Amino acid sequence: MTRTMLVAVCAAAALLAGCANSNSNSQSSGSIGPALITPPAPLTPPAAQPTGTQPPATIQTATFGQRYTLPSGIAIEVLQPEPFQPSRTASGADGARAVLITVTVVNESAEPFDFNAFTLGPRAIHGGQAAERIFDSAKKVEIPPGVKLLPGKSITFRTAWALQAEPAEMQLEFTPSHGDEPAIFIGTV
Repeated sequence: MTRTMLVAVCAAAALLAGCANSNSNSQSSGSIGPALITPPAPLTPPAAQPTGTQPPATIQTATFGQRYTLPSGIAIEVLQPEPFQPSRTASGADGARAVLITVTVVNESAEPFDFNAFTLGPRAIHGGQAAERIFDSAKKVEIPPGVKLLPGKSITFRTAWALQAEPAEMQLEFTPSHGDEPAIFIGTV
């Protein structure tokens, strides 16, 4: 008998012995019945979480006139919106009325901050609809240039928005850099 055959015979004998022992307590006529294989208990999976994501953080908001400081050390201050009369050459001034908002960004971190108004925003919603940004070079309401904002330094700029006729909730959202949580300001305008 070859070694492989011997191993197979031993394995078969062990299997039959196990089956005979499992049936020894039953009232059978001495014949060996089919082997019953009990699958292991199912594993309880951990609580489902989307792969590659963390639980959402609670988003904080501020109101107009307050300063919002992000964990990165970038602080944003938004003054109360004030009525604005666009010039004849302004673009985006198609709303029923317009407001002017002064924004100050302060670098309270220990590292230089690459200020980029295209990334920063703001993006605006008024009364549940996207508000249109007004650009008015005659009144110096433009997108500020990108600069390296050193620690402790600030930049102030103005934004104007075309709004609906009736007062409604306005939301301004700022994102200082990719990966930062947004700074959101909410108030009735």
